[in-house]
Amino acid sequence: MRPDDLLIADTSGDPWSATSTELRRDLLESAIKGEAADEDDLELADALVRLAHRELEGFATQGNVITEDADSELLLRACSVACKRVGVDFPDLPFRDFSGFYKYWRREGMAGSGSWAARREYLDGVFEPVEDALLNLSVRSFDDGIAVPISPRTATGWAVVDREIRELRRRFEVARSEQDHSAVGTACVRILEHLGDVCFDSARHLPAGVEAPPRDKTKARFDMVISAELTGTDNETLRRLARTTVELAHQVKHRTTPSRRDAGIAADSVVLLANMMRRIVPLSN
Repeated sequence: MRPDDLLIADTSGDPWSATSTELRRDLLESAIKGEAADEDDLELADALVRLAHRELEGFATQGNVITEDADSELLLRACSVACKRVGVDFPDLPFRDFSGFYKYWRREGMAGSGSWAARREYLDGVFEPVEDALLNLSVRSFDDGIAVPISPRTATGWAVVDREIRELRRRFEVARSEQDHSAVGTACVRILEHLGDVCFDSARHLPAGVEAPPRDKTKARFDMVISAELTGTDNETLRRLARTTVELAHQVKHRTTPSRRDAGIAADSVVLLANMMRRIVPLSN
């Protein structure tokens, strides 16, 4: 995502007049509420911060696209929330909109001759550390992200599972401490329970005379699903893989000092198991 993706051309006015550009307020409001599910959190935070830097610098030097105080306030608020969501500190600015920034630079002696350079230098000092932190996090995420399945599908099609996997990726991206890594394990267990809910059908998968396992007994559920869907001895390997994935997730959840490697292996396994079960279970399920 680029900063310009947060802007949209306003075509509601006179078709013969010049096209104006507006902030995508709906997207920013969704980002603040945590409802921008279609956007990658890290990419969104980076685009917001770079747009805010650009627009504040433009306002300080007569070159901004956004013109309304309300929009500038919305943009800065979205920056703060989006950065917090990915674990990056956004500074507590001494202003909240364009008008406040104007009052601030006049109060701090950044008006008059040579003032444009002083304002640029101030804004670089505010925003460049945030931009560097987001870049480093992006590089780390690229080098050390959760596995992407080979399936041509971008999602399993089970909405609750796909939503939880997106959250798992976000948690892993920002995980730093042992507590964070344990939380990744908890998220993995949560995904497995949702996966068991959507793929296990007692009418189709439950052997005669056997009681249906509760939702937290995911090993038993996956075992029954694979046994019912795949006949023959070959299904034992896949059942063993499913059982091992469940064990890995619980180990990371309960381990007192889980590492990033531990959390990553568990997360990779859960994502791949979700896609494997999507291949095994009929699409109508």
